[in-house]
Amino acid sequence: MYCPYIDGWFVATPGSFWADHLTPRHWGNFPEKALFQGFAIYAAMFAGACYAWRNRIADRGLVLAGVGTAIVLAILSTRWGYNVSLWAVVHALVPGANAFRAIGRIAYAFYLFGMIGGLVGAQKLIDTRIVRPGKKTAVFALLAAIMIFEQTRPFPEHFDKQAEFFEPAKSLVPALDGVDTAYLMYDESMPCYRHEIAAMWAGLWAKVPVMNGFSGTLPPDHPGHGVRPSLEELLKMLGPNWSGKLAVIEWGPPVTRIVYQVSPGENPATRIRRIEP
Repeated sequence: MYCPYIDGWFVATPGSFWADHLTPRHWGNFPEKALFQGFAIYAAMFAGACYAWRNRIADRGLVLAGVGTAIVLAILSTRWGYNVSLWAVVHALVPGANAFRAIGRIAYAFYLFGMIGGLVGAQKLIDTRIVRPGKKTAVFALLAAIMIFEQTRPFPEHFDKQAEFFEPAKSLVPALDGVDTAYLMYDESMPCYRHEIAAMWAGLWAKVPVMNGFSGTLPPDHPGHGVRPSLEELLKMLGPNWSGKLAVIEWGPPVTRIVYQVSPGENPATRIRRIEP
């Protein structure tokens, strides 16, 4: 699910210069897969690799290895069909391949190797085509300026952490008083990952473990992020041997809670009793 579509390599980050101009589909269809960093980078990689391929320059191996590695990474990680990607082979056979869980990490390696090889090759190309040092400097400066300009985000996404995160999280602390665990129900008032993290912060401040949490890997029986699980699902996540007071919290405003007394057992109907309010 994290592998990019083919045209994901030409979808720019929202708020950047090329945003939403290079694909017929909306960037919202590419969560974490808007990988385009500008035409100048691709041009430098292409020109540098072509020059090194045709000419036996001193750094030929470095150029071809760098750009070649980038190309291989792109081929392996791209989703070529509905749910088909060669990364499945890498994931199954290469030790540690699971470290590349998110496509952004693969794209970082793609640009890292591709730019090293491409820029070394482009420098050799410019050195052979232009004799005067002043003109070389101007060409290098122009190339750098274009790369920087294409990657600029003049209006990046932002929010006030104190107002939009810490204060709402602190408002949950009183709702955790006198209970053994709690689950904060999702209400779409903030992105689901921020919702889960806010619940974790509230639990840390109140010194009460919460059932919410955000991670790329979910524990068994966890209902998932951004959902409203039933009491039966919460009991299943707690396990048959757990007992104590469970609070189910709603954001509100105001923040409200329902507290249940949970006893050990297998039958959800007999092991839970509402005690508040």
